[in-house]
Amino acid sequence: GVGQLLSALPGLASMPFALESEQVAQVDSKDMTEVIWQRLLQRVAQLQHDPGVQAIVITHGTDTLEETGFLLHACWPQGKPVVLTCAMRAADAPDADGPGNLRDAILMAGTPGLTGVRMVCNGQVFEGHVFQKVRTDGLQPFGADPIGAMGACHEGRYVQHSEPEKT
Repeated sequence: GVGQLLSALPGLASMPFALESEQVAQVDSKDMTEVIWQRLLQRVAQLQHDPGVQAIVITHGTDTLEETGFLLHACWPQGKPVVLTCAMRAADAPDADGPGNLRDAILMAGTPGLTGVRMVCNGQVFEGHVFQKVRTDGLQPFGADPIGAMGACHEGRYVQHSEPEKT
């Protein structure tokens, strides 16, 4: 669950903002359904309108991550930041990538002035509606041809390479 994922991250207590977590669903992303997407949209809509929420981070499997990113972007292209992240290696693997991706997503979500939907994986940042899964192995399964990644997370900071596309 998401609480267990967060408890495994070092340094959360020193972050300059409070984190709250909740479990909207826990399914293999290949098993996403319209019902789950609807539930996710409803919850994100509530959080978009909650003045106490500054940003939203969503953990997601890679099989349908691009569909979720596109859907969220279609609903909130300029709203509070919604940052999606994933993992290519199992959480119990000695070299699991999920904790680093989640840490990057949380830090990026706290970037002042950030809006819209983004996806963070293996240090690369993509716009929520343009990335796609281009490989099923390795730590970076996503690409965004022809524009590429819009930024990177490096040493706990988000560095933007290009401006978001106007949609």
